[in-house]
Amino acid sequence: VRLEREKAHATRTETLTKLKADLLDVRGSTQLKLKQLGQKYGNRMQTLIDEWEVREAGLKKDLESTKKAYMGLRNSNRDQEEALRKQKLRRETDLDNVIKNFDSRMAELNLQRRGLNDDISKEEEILRRLRDHFDLIDAENGRIDAENIVDEARRSRLRAEGNRLDDAASTVQCYWKGILQREDYHKLRKAMKKKGKKGGKKK
Repeated sequence: VRLEREKAHATRTETLTKLKADLLDVRGSTQLKLKQLGQKYGNRMQTLIDEWEVREAGLKKDLESTKKAYMGLRNSNRDQEEALRKQKLRRETDLDNVIKNFDSRMAELNLQRRGLNDDISKEEEILRRLRDHFDLIDAENGRIDAENIVDEARRSRLRAEGNRLDDAASTVQCYWKGILQREDYHKLRKAMKKKGKKGGKKK
């Protein structure tokens, strides 16, 4: 877009310069011709002057039209730059909102992970106490029954613990994945800001 604007600006400037040069050339050459013809033909002087004035008026009109077109192009480019600046600000705002939402979600997941770890620790302590209690039973039959109960409780607790550990592992994976995505967001944001600064210097 900038290259097109600069190219259009250069074209308009070149056209203005050419028209001015043509106007000066025509004026100089015409005045010289008028002087020579006036000396030779006298009566044709006014006719040539009238023709020159008509041509000069046409060139001035073309020059004014070109100036207006040039100013219109400058105003259009200014509007485009303002629109691009606003679009950049909107995208930065959207990116900030995404990062804030991501941080909030990560905080929630971290809190859930801590709560899950606490639950696992409590259940492990309960299981340990159960084992200690049944280990103290002296009677053989009671001990056998107790061992069966402990084994069943162990299997049940291990299944529950395994499920909870699976959930915890999934939560941790989401947590780390989120951290990596957040780093990517920060990198993208820095890249956009650097690009914006470079664009500003070129202007």
